[in-house]
Amino acid sequence: MPPGQPGQPGQPALLETSVLPVRPRPVGATGAAGENGAAGATGAAGATGAAGDIGPAGPTGATGPAGATGPTGATGATGPAGPAGSGAMLSSSSGQVATTTTLLGGFANTVAVLPINGSGSVSNVSIVNNTIDATNSAIAGLAQPISDNHTLTSINGYFTNTSAMSLVGSTLGLRVELGPRQPPTTSSRRSPEHRARWRRHSPASSPSAL
Repeated sequence: MPPGQPGQPGQPALLETSVLPVRPRPVGATGAAGENGAAGATGAAGATGAAGDIGPAGPTGATGPAGATGPTGATGATGPAGPAGSGAMLSSSSGQVATTTTLLGGFANTVAVLPINGSGSVSNVSIVNNTIDATNSAIAGLAQPISDNHTLTSINGYFTNTSAMSLVGSTLGLRVELGPRQPPTTSSRRSPEHRARWRRHSPASSPSAL
């Protein structure tokens, strides 16, 4: 059967709407917190903050091992000279009976030689031209070197007679002298400035004799 003819267009209809008021529904209770999510990626480093205040000093640490010895310093200046010392005493004895002789008129003839320090003597030694010659003589064994420079301040001598003597109208005196020697000679010259008178002791007070 063939289609019919299209009808006439209809008229626009009027649509009416109405809004009904919405009443709020009550909010329910907050649900339980869910599990933490995975950590996010680390963010970029922030700017460095200002320096804080210096804290209090900590306790002193243990002492470390000693370091190597440093080089020797320069020699210091020489200090002032100290006070003079009290010196030393030299003591000498003949060690045995020693003899001397004189000439008529009281002049010296032979002498006895003793060391400047120690014990020993050589008797009846001749003085020629005010000099004692120790060449080929036992006197050489009594010579003693003195190191450095020293000052002799005094000489004292003591003697004891070992034989009885009868001196009529005369006086006998003994004298001690220092005989310095200058090397390399073997001779000693008498020193008038280094002499002293002998003083007599009783036999009980001195066993040595001149």
